Amino acid sequence: MHLSLAMISRKILILLGTASLAAAAIGLRLAGGLDSQAPVTSSAKTPATLPPAFEEAASQPPAATAATDGLSQEQADALVRDLGSILEKAEESPDALLDPFRAWAAKDPRSAARWADQNLKGLARQRCLEEAMALLAEADPEAALDFLSKLAVQEGLEGAYANVLSTLGQRDPAAAAEWLRTHPDLASLENWEAIFTAWAGSQPTGALNFLRTQLTPAQQEGLLPLLLARFSDPAFQQRLFTESDPVRLQQALPGAARAVLLEDPARALSLAGRLSDPQHRADLQEELLNDWFRRDPAAARAYANQAGLPDPGAP
Repeated sequence: MHLSLAMISRKILILLGTASLAAAAIGLRLAGGLDSQAPVTSSAKTPATLPPAFEEAASQPPAATAATDGLSQEQADALVRDLGSILEKAEESPDALLDPFRAWAAKDPRSAARWADQNLKGLARQRCLEEAMALLAEADPEAALDFLSKLAVQEGLEGAYANVLSTLGQRDPAAAAEWLRTHPDLASLENWEAIFTAWAGSQPTGALNFLRTQLTPAQQEGLLPLLLARFSDPAFQQRLFTESDPVRLQQALPGAARAVLLEDPARALSLAGRLSDPQHRADLQEELLNDWFRRDPAAARAYANQAGLPDPGAP
């Protein structure tokens, strides 16, 4: 069958129209129209919004960051949340919270200390830094002092410094004393005591010379009870008696006597015997003897009889 030119032209127009409609339908589907399940997109970008629960969470302060090789997130959160109140109330042991931190600090004291400084506050920060610095000082006390001195917040670090200086003082008391002398802002009485506690017994000559040449009169007076207790050598103790202010000496004797009572009760009573006021001397000797008698009745009674003191066991 032969088609006329008009019929052929009409079929071509119909086919072109159908193709255009199909292309339009496909375009609508791709754009998300008709019954397509694809979402409609727009070239204009709109701000993303969060559900209310996510917005509330985003407004909260960030949780404590836990190091992957140190604390679990649960352990870190417990330290941040509970350690301060437990230490403040002092009604229960903090060991359950501190033990994971101690285990971390034993392996990496710098990282543990850095975490404590960044995540904890108040008593919790203070205690954890004391723990970490004591462990770091065992390996490298100079590094521990350097770490502490570079912390931005120095408040509450007295115990940490004392721990480190005590360790350095046992190994190299002259170096510890020189470090503290060159850091006057940290030269508290407690830190000097941490050094001289070991120094006076191990190197009394160097300790006494440093005391007399490098410390102020006020510092020397503040250390006098400790020095009287720790300078056990009779010659050096006599130097303290002859070179110290008599009034300050009398004020320091009771504290020195009580400080050595447990380790050396006989020397404690000897120090008490240096008190010039008879009544004060008798009262302190009675106090010391009674304490000794409760722990070792035979030794306390023998000392009292030999020294001509009243029998501590008498009714």
